[in-house]
Amino acid sequence: MGNPTTGVVQVATSRNEATRISSLTEVYRSATLLSSVSPNLKKALVATDDILKHPAIQHLFDYFIPSKYSQFNGYLASKIQALELSPFDLCLILDIDTLPIQDVSRGFNLIGNNKRNIALAIDSEQELRDKTGRTNYQNGVMFVQKCEETLELFNSWLTLLSKGKPSSPTRFIFSELLAISPKINIYTLSYFWNHRIDLLNEFDVKPEILFRILPKTRILHSHLIRDTAIQIFKTHSRYDLISKLIGFNHKDPKQLPPELSQQKRQPITQKDATPNTPDNCDITLVKGRLMKVLLVTDNPSWAYETKAQALLENYKGDKFSFSIICIKHDIEEVRRAFAENDLYVFFGFQNFKRCEVKFSVKRDKSLVSIASHESWDKGVTQPTNQVLPDAETIEYLKTFRSISAVSYRLQILFRMAGLSSIAYTPNGVLTDIFTPNYNDCDPNNLVCGYAGRDIDQKKGNRSIIVPAVSKVNKVSLTQAICDLKKEKKLGTRGEQCLCYEEMPGFYRNIDVYICASREEGSCRSVLEAMSCGCAILSTECGSINELLTHRYNGFLFGRNEKELIKIVTQLSNDRKLVRLMKERSREIVVRYDWKNIVSYWYNWIESAIS
Repeated sequence: MGNPTTGVVQVATSRNEATRISSLTEVYRSATLLSSVSPNLKKALVATDDILKHPAIQHLFDYFIPSKYSQFNGYLASKIQALELSPFDLCLILDIDTLPIQDVSRGFNLIGNNKRNIALAIDSEQELRDKTGRTNYQNGVMFVQKCEETLELFNSWLTLLSKGKPSSPTRFIFSELLAISPKINIYTLSYFWNHRIDLLNEFDVKPEILFRILPKTRILHSHLIRDTAIQIFKTHSRYDLISKLIGFNHKDPKQLPPELSQQKRQPITQKDATPNTPDNCDITLVKGRLMKVLLVTDNPSWAYETKAQALLENYKGDKFSFSIICIKHDIEEVRRAFAENDLYVFFGFQNFKRCEVKFSVKRDKSLVSIASHESWDKGVTQPTNQVLPDAETIEYLKTFRSISAVSYRLQILFRMAGLSSIAYTPNGVLTDIFTPNYNDCDPNNLVCGYAGRDIDQKKGNRSIIVPAVSKVNKVSLTQAICDLKKEKKLGTRGEQCLCYEEMPGFYRNIDVYICASREEGSCRSVLEAMSCGCAILSTECGSINELLTHRYNGFLFGRNEKELIKIVTQLSNDRKLVRLMKERSREIVVRYDWKNIVSYWYNWIESAIS
């Protein structure tokens, strides 16, 4: 039997225009945050048609499921159908009025075979409505194993609620059923999982305590139309960033997020009805043949080249014919390649700038992927300072046929800056080439490693990694460094530079991979290191929040020598933890094999001409 599937289920229904707007706003905010903090989790939306088909939420969910029980539409009880309709074996049933602000994926470790059936929080005393001493549960954040016992429980809940008009809260009926059900094994979540911010004032929580609680809270639970909730929310250290992301304005809490408040699309006119594809072509054929797509790279055997090869070699469809060109090849060869193809995919829009005039490349035939921050952020981005693209960059990108980003972080930043249509196309790794080495760590030598360009201002290899590792006993550092300045002067990238074929061996011989970058596009070296079974230490950059779970397969650290020394010392003294993290890294990264990741790219290309 394979591993159980895991994912989040949210239910958003309406019974009139007021409940439609309310449900749509809340599910948009909650799912947007969830995509940011737990990007690897699959998400399913159960909803009424007026919400299910809204264009602003299509990018937020993997499954769209019509609501089954119309009598509950527009009421809090509508989530009663979440488990029955869930496509997942283990699901997080999440109320739409929740704000997930930290990763929630580890909650799935609490449920499953030989574990608990349900994990949920206890209500506060202020919400108890009886004197029996019976525990009441807050089921707005509920991890549930989909099995015979839980399905029977939810069916009983449905039967009882169906006897009358749904009322709020329905959780007291649910708690009663839990109390009398001998088959359900429950795990009680702490308040850090699900904190009701609209009730904190009733607890008379002192500000100094509140400031210690909020940063640790994973999910803030409350409708953001209550004054108490808004005031508490405003004290959170990440309030400004979260508010921008979800389009929340505390001065007008009922104001819709920008993506929901846009005017309805105008009907397609006869003029608009002609598809905007090269030569007004059919999606599959261009003048009786497959559409030719040119994958444009910058350097042989570098990141973009391996990405292009993966797209070329894994395509099994019948719509496109792919080819690759390096812009540093013979000028006439490059010019001919552009002339012979219908669409161009640029892995980084800085490469398009090199080609536009030189090879007469048209923007309306070009799909451009955003692969870094440094191509537009003027060196300002830091793990603690996420910079939005400027208006000029946004307007420039709007002139292309289609745009994608290689990380959720980049996708969200560009959406916040005004680029509403931007796909997610992550990087992958060849897991059958970058294979692990699980040999026990040498008790006298923990081997740390770094691979990348020798640009200390961005990478921190000289000012952070080297001095930190050198100050910890029984720890060594090995590096694979590419020196571009030396290449321009001497034609060689330096003695420590390894070719692509040598990199799997490099990673297999290290225990811990360190990334101290101020920014990354998607941390390709981290992907490769994880595939080879390395524990990961990294700053909060690039797609690291998609790859690294803090204290699970590695550690996040502040971008300074002192914090890195502390973590390296801890790992040096705990080789069993290192071994465990190495194995976990490999388990996580398998889903990023190029065979799985290429579908994101093919879907993006197809959507650009459909």
